[in-house]
Amino acid sequence: MLVDGLHHARELTGTSECLYTMLRLLFKYVKADHTTIQLLSQSTLVFIPVLNVDGFVSISKHWIATNELAPVRKNRHEYASQANCDKMVIGVDLNRNYPYMFANDDEGSSGEEDVCSEDYRGPEPFSEPETRALSDFVSNWTNIKVVVNLHAFGNLMIVPFNYDSAENKHLKEDFPLADQFYNHIHEHGHMPKGNRMGNGRVGVKYPANGEASDYFLAEKGRYSMSPELGVNDKNS
Repeated sequence: MLVDGLHHARELTGTSECLYTMLRLLFKYVKADHTTIQLLSQSTLVFIPVLNVDGFVSISKHWIATNELAPVRKNRHEYASQANCDKMVIGVDLNRNYPYMFANDDEGSSGEEDVCSEDYRGPEPFSEPETRALSDFVSNWTNIKVVVNLHAFGNLMIVPFNYDSAENKHLKEDFPLADQFYNHIHEHGHMPKGNRMGNGRVGVKYPANGEASDYFLAEKGRYSMSPELGVNDKNS
């Protein structure tokens, strides 16, 4: 299983959760916890706490200089067409840059007509090194069967397909085993009270195309999801 954080740089809770989970597993392993030892002996767990490295560095530098958090969401890859954008919104939304249903419409992401938008998808699929690197990594590690992309905020379990309508027929009809997998986790996985499961339209109330979990399920055959951590508060 792969767990990654920070497709969106400002969603720092994803990095915290990655690091906390790693440390908790190591601590329990050192303490000879039987369940943890069994888990680690039978499974491969990979953590990437920071996918959007440039965005994270930008936030860190801004914090050191001003003692304020910069609301940077995208990476820092500035295209010539973004010369007139505010510096906080240059770059590409990495979670709209994957090839599956890329540019399916302009509701689930923004194109060249709005390059300053927070959900600008980039000029083409995999235009960004971060998304290419993550895809290559998953492709090379065939024993990774589940991909979890951590986001914030909201007490939500976001599952594919995020380009689809709220009924999410594509998942239910074409990926019934994945649908069962997600429902089993939601029902038996000790989710926080009030956690809501569904695709983008059900969870965060908007669609997304070129999205990571859609891509990893549809094109790589890996069960993937994008949980929104914390509570329904931007401080999460």
